[in-house]
Amino acid sequence: MAAAHVDATANPEPGSRGYLKWYWTKGPGLKKWAASTHPWTTLRTHLARFLTPEIADRTASQWFHDVFGIWPGERKGKNPAGRG
Repeated sequence: MAAAHVDATANPEPGSRGYLKWYWTKGPGLKKWAASTHPWTTLRTHLARFLTPEIADRTASQWFHDVFGIWPGERKGKNPAGRG
C-alpha cells in the first residue's frame, strides 16, 4: 500500500501526519526559533521536550536545513555567514 502524500504547504490539522513539521518549519513555531542567535540550538531545545535527545538532534538538523537551505555546520569555517 502506498503512503499518502502530505502537502507541506497546506495548514494540516493538529494531530495529523505532517503537522509538527509544518508547525516548526512553516507555521507559528517557526518564529520561536528561526530568528534567534542560535536557531538550531533553540529548535533542538523545543523539540527535546517531546523527543529523545538523538531524535531531537536529527530532527532539528533536518528542519534547519529545510528552512535555511544549509546544514547547521556549514556556517563554520572560512565563511561564518554561510554560503554566499
